[in-house]
Amino acid sequence: PMKSEIELGSAMAEVQNKPTQEVWLMELPIDKPELPLYMPSIPPQGDGSTTNKLVREKNTSGVIIPSYAKELWSSPEQGITSADTSINDKRLPAGYGSLLKKNVFKKDQIVVDIGGGKFDNAVEKLKSVGAHLYVYDPFNRTQEHNDRVAETVADGGADVAVSNNTFNVIAEDSNIVKAIAQSHNALRQNGKAYFTVYEGDRSGLGKETSKGFQRNLPTDAYMDMVKGVYGDSVKRQGNVIVATKKPLELKKEDILFKQSKDESEHGYVPPRIKTADESMPLYIPDFLVGKTVFPIMGDRLMVGMYKARSGNLFECRGGHNHSLFEGHQGQVAWACGQSGDQMGRVEQGLLKAIEQSDGYAITLLMNEDAVASNRTYARIMMDELLFDIANVKGAKRIVEHHIKRGVAGWKVAVEQQAKKDKKEVPEWVKKANYKSVEELQGILPTMSFEKRKTLVSKIMSDQYKKDITAAAGKGYSAINWKDLYRSMIEYPISEGYRTGDMIHVLKFDKSNPIIKLSEIGTSPDPTYDISFRGSHAHTFEGHVSAFDFFKKGLDYFAYDPDFLKAKKKVASEDRTLRKNRTVGSSASRMLQLKYDDPVLKTKLTKRNTMPPAKPINFKKGTKKENFYMDERNKSNAAIRKRKLTELKG
Repeated sequence: PMKSEIELGSAMAEVQNKPTQEVWLMELPIDKPELPLYMPSIPPQGDGSTTNKLVREKNTSGVIIPSYAKELWSSPEQGITSADTSINDKRLPAGYGSLLKKNVFKKDQIVVDIGGGKFDNAVEKLKSVGAHLYVYDPFNRTQEHNDRVAETVADGGADVAVSNNTFNVIAEDSNIVKAIAQSHNALRQNGKAYFTVYEGDRSGLGKETSKGFQRNLPTDAYMDMVKGVYGDSVKRQGNVIVATKKPLELKKEDILFKQSKDESEHGYVPPRIKTADESMPLYIPDFLVGKTVFPIMGDRLMVGMYKARSGNLFECRGGHNHSLFEGHQGQVAWACGQSGDQMGRVEQGLLKAIEQSDGYAITLLMNEDAVASNRTYARIMMDELLFDIANVKGAKRIVEHHIKRGVAGWKVAVEQQAKKDKKEVPEWVKKANYKSVEELQGILPTMSFEKRKTLVSKIMSDQYKKDITAAAGKGYSAINWKDLYRSMIEYPISEGYRTGDMIHVLKFDKSNPIIKLSEIGTSPDPTYDISFRGSHAHTFEGHVSAFDFFKKGLDYFAYDPDFLKAKKKVASEDRTLRKNRTVGSSASRMLQLKYDDPVLKTKLTKRNTMPPAKPINFKKGTKKENFYMDERNKSNAAIRKRKLTELKG
């Protein structure tokens, strides 16, 4: 996966309460910068023909830029400006000489220079070979000039892209990635980009200079960032990094699910990440034995770049594998919240749980569809709706019909839940009358997690998929909301995983638990606003369930007289693992809501982290799911037998 996401755009919304990652209780977030929904982290691969059908918008300078690329070609923020590093007023920038000798530039070619500085000597030089050079530099050219360049080259308008000694004067990884993404977006299919850097003293110690900033990194240090955008086409030729924009070609093994009977393919590019290596202990390591842990539930979002049908790629930083995201550099354990820097109930509860324990937590799987509640899913869904509109005749009418119908159904669901909870329906819900994708783009980021999931499920329903399929005809890859979330998760039911499975042990920094991603040079999280300092400590072998591990605490919520009296509830095995080893209907909710309750604090041992002697009787599913459940139980039995033997030895 990429080390950091391109920082994009802003949208504002108002809030009364604070929604959270694991517990969906509140309403709207506060005024805060927000990443736009319809904006890929990386521009689409291919010739951009589909995207070019989309509406183009005017920006503040009056120049028309493709709507999907508008934010990609916006000016980034820099902690240390690179404006004063443009110094080649009399001679060509480094890199042009060798490229001219190799006859890279041809007559009538369009060439874009990303970060090309304030001078036009290269523009004049390329005129001599008949090529047309456009310099894009947000810190050394006017807004109008840069907008004109973007209008010319965005969406595959350039034959060649260059960037000379630019990356090394940029302090932020995210801004380097953005510059690389701009070059990729500008190139036509099979177009080439040429990147050179000044290596400085090659120490790897970046420092501020009299002109700005210098990274002091060797050329090879930039290769991974370029590969993160261009893939395997990246080569090094001497001191030049050469990248080719290749058409996207998915192999059958890259597709993670078949969404319909005609086996039309849709999914994401990267393979599942490896969460453990061969050196990992087969049972809980000694340093964790005796540590008091608490549960935190998270969705199953993948780590990597998700490919939508349009070819647009979106960065996903994962639910359970959040701590393994490369850009977190082993310093970020978890993230939650969508109310800016303001702490909601879950964030405060997590701080409390960290303080009252040894600082260790076990991550537990939520339901598969929990992914549909987060903002990354919403952005991708907007992209998919726009893809249908751009490619299916009459789809705009179908989409807007289902938005109207979905909003009506969503309002009924919210009202029923409010009645059940004995709460008032929020006024903004009563007045909601969304009719278009554009309105959804404005409102979806502002919703609480549960309300957002309910709305998207009502809009991109099974009937929506049927209607799009009918309008498009055979061969079109229509999808619904379930197809979408199933294509972007780790640990699926189809591979034997179930809600409540324990995946990782995380270690939080008790002395300083909150971390700003800017501290480690990583761009803002695309889904959550508050990050917690810490690291990955262990990954469980086999399938160990929280309903076994935390059963003592769950039994307290189910049967303890004092708890029942205080909460005015009656005893019920629905809140725990039942005697017949089926999971109570409210057991998962107890773990989700009560994670900071002291009764759930449990000490790790080598025995209670083994797969159980008797498997849990989960509900039967499809034939494929049942097969994987049988395999799960067989594997667990073998692991348990081996670990017991090891302990006795």
